[in-house]
Amino acid sequence: MTHLIAGNDPVNQPREINCDSNGNLIPIDFWHNQVHEGDVWTLNYLEEALANTGEMVLCGTTGSKTLHVIIEYANGGDGTFKTYTGATITGGTAPDGVKLSVFNRNPPKQKPLLTQFVYAPTVNALGTPRGLRAITGGSGGNSTGGKGNNGVESNIPPNTKFLFIAKNLSGNVKIAEISIDMYEA
Repeated sequence: MTHLIAGNDPVNQPREINCDSNGNLIPIDFWHNQVHEGDVWTLNYLEEALANTGEMVLCGTTGSKTLHVIIEYANGGDGTFKTYTGATITGGTAPDGVKLSVFNRNPPKQKPLLTQFVYAPTVNALGTPRGLRAITGGSGGNSTGGKGNNGVESNIPPNTKFLFIAKNLSGNVKIAEISIDMYEA
């Protein structure tokens, strides 16, 4: 059962709350609701054999809306994860379903993502540092790997170019990934 709450959202959709058949409120968290509305996308960038001191470079450019992101990064050994805004790049490869995929968590909604991504661009200028993190995974050429995610949402303003760079420092070739859950508002 759904009940209308007074008012409409900015795109003139009625605001609703969900109740069970007895009228009791059914709580749903914000991200879960965003998935149902077709407003959550996931990006997966995977390198199956990242060389020692090799980098995964992901660049995004937001459209006319703020991008809200929760980022997870992992490496098969020690590494770093750095983020920048205001970068200058050339080239890069668009999502290809091989190394980089971007998909809506509710495909039937078919809402477009305004933010555009490329991987492996040439970085001409890093821009302003936002985050500098260590991926700890043990020591030596057989370090076991690690991942990071502080679970806190970050906001990237409209019309902003940003970089995510994961670097393998394990002493060996390792698997690495960047995963981003995101919505635009």
